[in-house]
Order: sequence, then C-alpha cells, then structure tokens
Amino acid sequence: MRLTELYIRNLKAASDILLKVSPLTALVGPNGSGKSTILYALDHFFNGTKPAPADFKDPKQPVSVAVTLEGMQEMDLPVTIERKWSMRGDEVKMEDVDTDGLTPAARKRILASVSAVFVPAEHETDNDGTDKSKLQLAKFLRGVVADELDPADMDAERKRLKESYARLGVFIGKFENTLNEKLCGYANDPIGYAPDFKASLTVRPPGLDPVIEAEFIEKGKRHGHRSAGHGTRRAYHMAALETHAEAKRGDGGGLLLVIVDEPELHQHPQRQRRILATFQRLTREGKCQVVYSTHSPALVDLREPLGLYRITRDARLNMSANRGSGVDPTLQQMRLSRHITEGVFSHGVILVEGPHDEAMLTATLSVTIGRDGKYALGALAEANVNIVVCDGIGNMPHFIRFFRALGMPIFAVWDADSYGSDGKLNREIFGLLGRTVEFEGSQEHNRCHAGKNYLCFSRDACLYFKDHLGFENLEPNESTREEIKRSITTYEGLVPRFDTVQFKESDFATVTVPKIRAWFLRE
Repeated sequence: MRLTELYIRNLKAASDILLKVSPLTALVGPNGSGKSTILYALDHFFNGTKPAPADFKDPKQPVSVAVTLEGMQEMDLPVTIERKWSMRGDEVKMEDVDTDGLTPAARKRILASVSAVFVPAEHETDNDGTDKSKLQLAKFLRGVVADELDPADMDAERKRLKESYARLGVFIGKFENTLNEKLCGYANDPIGYAPDFKASLTVRPPGLDPVIEAEFIEKGKRHGHRSAGHGTRRAYHMAALETHAEAKRGDGGGLLLVIVDEPELHQHPQRQRRILATFQRLTREGKCQVVYSTHSPALVDLREPLGLYRITRDARLNMSANRGSGVDPTLQQMRLSRHITEGVFSHGVILVEGPHDEAMLTATLSVTIGRDGKYALGALAEANVNIVVCDGIGNMPHFIRFFRALGMPIFAVWDADSYGSDGKLNREIFGLLGRTVEFEGSQEHNRCHAGKNYLCFSRDACLYFKDHLGFENLEPNESTREEIKRSITTYEGLVPRFDTVQFKESDFATVTVPKIRAWFLRE
C-alpha cells in the first residue's frame, strides 16, 4: 500500500491544492509558505487531530483533506478517501465523507492499515523522554510494552498485590496509631512532640502499567532528558523514529507514513546527512513513505529518487506547489547535483556557464548601485536570488528545465561563442526562456544581447570585459581569453578592477544590470 495523492482545501493558505506523493517527498520553500500546513493536513487526516478555528481560511466553509491510496489487499484500483472538519459554534467537528463503492467498514479497515507518525518542528519537549510525551513515538513505546504483557498474568498479579496491600494497610494503621501517640502524648507519656497535630498515612499501591523514561549517558555520566540540549533531544527523536520504522516494516500489508517537519532542526550537517540516508533506506526497502519539509541542502539529494515540491504563496496568500521534474541523468554527478540543490532553496536563480562567469558577474553586481541606493548584489541577496553554475553551456538547458518545473524565476547568462541565434544551443536556450531572439553571428568581442530574462555575450564574457580587467592592450583571441581566465581567482579580486568610473558609466552597468534587478525585484 502507498499514498499517491494528497488534496487539501481551505486549510490556512492551502485554499485548493493537490500534491502527488512519492515514496520520499521533500517540501522546500520560504518560511511561512505553507510547508508545515501540508504536514499537519496529513496528521489531521490519519491521526484524528483537529485544525484550530484560526486554521480555517474561510470559517464558513469546511476544511477538506482527501488522500488517494493504492496497492491495498484485495483491491485492484486506487481509493480516494475524504475527511472534512466544520466550525459548529466555537467547536471544530470532523466528519467522514462517503466514498463511492466503499462501505464504512472497508474505509475503516483501509485507514487502520496506515500508521502515521508525525514529528513536528516545535513542541513541548520536556516530557519527550517519558511515556507521557504527546509524540506518537511515545504511543508506540506504550504499545510495545502492552504487546509484551499477558493480560491473564496481569490480572493474577493485580489480585496478589491487592491482598498484599490489604495486609500492609493493617500494619500501617497500627503504626499510625503509635505515631500519633508520640505526637500528641498519651497516659504514660503525656508530653508529645506536637500535641496539636496528627499524621495520616495512606498506602497507595503502584500501578502495574510500567513507566518508561529515557536518560542520556555521556562518558559514564547520566543526564535526565530535560537537562539535555535541543540537539541531543532531536537526535533521540530521529533515532527513535528510525527504530519505530524498522519495527513496523514487517506489519502485514499496511503502510507506515513518516511525517517530519524540519528534521534538520538543531542538527549539524553530518547528522543531517545521516537523517537523509535513513529516509532513503527506509523508503527504498518499501512499506514506508516519508514526507518532510526542510530548509537544508544536506537533506535534498537529487541523485536519488525524490518527489520534490517547492511551496510558495501568491499575493493573496494562497499556496501553490510546483513539482520538480527530476534531474537529467547527465547532471547526476555529485558536484553538479550540489549546485542544483543549493539553487532549490532560492527565490530565483541566475544561471551562468562556469565559475569564471560567476566571479565576473558577482563582481560587477557588487559595484553597481541601483535607484534604491543599494548595490545590486546586496539587493538580490536580500531577495534570496542566487547565482548557480551550470558547468558548461551544454548543461544550461537541463538546469532551465529543472528550475522552471519548480516555478522559479530564471535569468540565464551565457556565451554565444560567435554563433547567432540559429546556433543549436542558443536556439534551445532562447526557446526554453520563452524568447524569440534573432541576432547575427558576430566575431566582435565587445557585444552582448540583454533581454528581459537573459544576457548573451556574442563571443565570450572574458573578452567582453577584457578592457575593464586590465587586458585592453591584448588582441581579443583565444590566448587572451585563457590569460584572463587564469587571472580570475575570486570575485573579491575582481572588484577593484570594476570599481571604476569607466565601468560604472558603461552600458553594462547602466542598462544591463538594471534588467537583472528588474526581472527579480520587479523594479
């Protein structure tokens, strides 16, 4: 069995949203975009928690969550089950919605075969080391203990203890009488310790239900759960979650759905990679699905199968979800995958061919001031726009397709390499950017074509900027290009070369850079 679709309506910013759910699904996006809302919708549906009155986007309409499940035993077709919550006065009431072709008993059986474990990002953690915790993992611990206890043995033990404590009560009663004689005084010793007081002793038999409590041992020293740091507590949650998932995997034909909000919370990168590896292993082995939200590149590995959604909100605060189309196999190299992954967490990306282009573009943006008085690099950084290296013009179409599927604004910067727009790669890139641009092939090194969402150098960016970089006396040829590239180490080293009146008054600074700003900053 597995969950394939999730539909949410009227829950916070999720006014009307449908998500395709993969075995491993990651939600990325800005803070406040609605990632946690999606996770709470799953918790509401499978665990019976209720949305708060403030969670209703329209209080007059019900909150609706529907899931599609497939692979159930004795059922050939997928089944969609819906639940609704409505405001009735000040209370929130849940109702099951009839499903065509499915009896209430069958619906109940299907839902009972799904075990959903939700680990929220923020909650009261003081009791998490005990079975009093509100986390569902604590319920699992209690269930493990209950499974190991024989009810008949427990009843016999309760009877034996009841008789023993009855005898103990008689003994304690005699002890209490003597104790009070000492406190109040008596005939043979009329001066008591406290004549105005009496003591009452009560025997309270302990319950047979075991109390589970976690302690942490560090270098032989014991620490209570409450005294541990947030990182250690979160590590405990993730380790317990993994143990729970492994134990539940063998349970018949059911599904374990693991829902985690920001698993990277309080964890350093090495632990974050460990968490992702666990999620990948559990989902790869089957009978377990994981849906999680994250702000960490360490928890998104595009070399592995992954359902990736970028969650955003529009001007009316309605949530939208753009699903990544996956990374082309030719790009699934570790270095390239990392470049793409870092871009996933941006609000927009500037795609460049290679590291030299990145260094030059960053340097030019860092010395160019806009009408708002801010340097272009700073303004773009505030808007969470990042430069992403494609490692070659041949990879740029793959990068454009990937980020476009995520609904992300894209600005592309590349070299036409002396070919006009009829060059195969140039034509493909323009088409992907939604542009029809014609320009003649040119050997001129000092020309570039700037559009709404692109910047294309006629020949080469290094040669275009050669005069500003201190190579004005050299011929614009391949030898000069290579010499300029050797001189580029960091963008910081390039900044003084561009921080001149000549460059700041150039067409690139006064016309081209504002186009980059305008595309992302809506200037």
